[in-house]
Amino acid sequence: MPTTIVRNRLPLRCLVLVAVWVAGRLPAAVAADPGSDAAVVARVGDTPIGWPQLEAALLRGNVPAMPAGPQRQLAEAVALEKLVDEILLQGVVDKEGVKVDPAVVDASIAQLQKQIKDRGGTFATFLTMTHRTEAELRRQATLELAVRQFVAQRVTPQAVETYFAKHRRELDGTLIRASHLVLRPDLGRGDVAVDECLARAAILRGRILQGEITFAEAARAHSAGPSRRRGGDVGFMPRYSLAHDEFAKQAFSISKGDISKPFVTPSGVHIMQVTDAQEGSKTLDGLRAQIEQTLAQETVRDTLAEARRTTAIEYGPGVVHFDPATPPAGSAPRRVVVEPQPGGR
Repeated sequence: MPTTIVRNRLPLRCLVLVAVWVAGRLPAAVAADPGSDAAVVARVGDTPIGWPQLEAALLRGNVPAMPAGPQRQLAEAVALEKLVDEILLQGVVDKEGVKVDPAVVDASIAQLQKQIKDRGGTFATFLTMTHRTEAELRRQATLELAVRQFVAQRVTPQAVETYFAKHRRELDGTLIRASHLVLRPDLGRGDVAVDECLARAAILRGRILQGEITFAEAARAHSAGPSRRRGGDVGFMPRYSLAHDEFAKQAFSISKGDISKPFVTPSGVHIMQVTDAQEGSKTLDGLRAQIEQTLAQETVRDTLAEARRTTAIEYGPGVVHFDPATPPAGSAPRRVVVEPQPGGR
């Protein structure tokens, strides 16, 4: 099974009315006989995804012009995952009994037509350029509206208040002052070097907790970062900044005076101590729209994760897709795989 490791983790986004899809190549088995079973590139439960659906996705992204390689395979996997997600979400809203008023769909399509006309285009040209029929566009719009209803039922005022209470420090502008100690593994030695650094960091943390050495002393003696000259102090930081997300997340997850367990970022293996905090002043009213958007994204993400867990998804031979062992919200980097084709092609 050929694999490509994709180091950047793709964020999950809700469906949009006018989506831009990207994908890639035609499997050899499909090219040989477009009418064969090989023309089914994937099955989501009992629902097939045919080559024409994926081919339209390829054309919308102009991916056939892309050279072969990891980036093209990534584009192919993204396209197919979006098609799979559509089917999974359709299954969820059907099961939940979410109904969309056809008049609302008509109004949505009419609004799109007006936008296209205002920009000097025609609806027919838009359909041609996006490789859709009007019926396909209507189905997509209906699904989007159904998903919005499904999400709205869950993103309630109470849910927003609960989220704010749980994540107040991350949202209200609080600043955390932290010190850290970083050990840099020899990247040429792979995971073994990382494991060794994690073990060393755990020992150092234990010595600090037992009072054998202060955090500042440990940082000055063992840290590979420039902050060692300041006893590891990196100053104040907001939750979201130029700092690596895992670094900032660790800072906001522990209380003043506590020392984190060893954790890994691209810079190395760290332990951290929070030394001070400045409370923020942003209120729930000012953050409500932002929280609603976050909760909507999390609702779709979690819904898809559960649907993937309970739905059989099969991929045809020669079809590029993401390894199910590396899901979108997982801790491991996404991995692109291609199932072997018959005859070893």
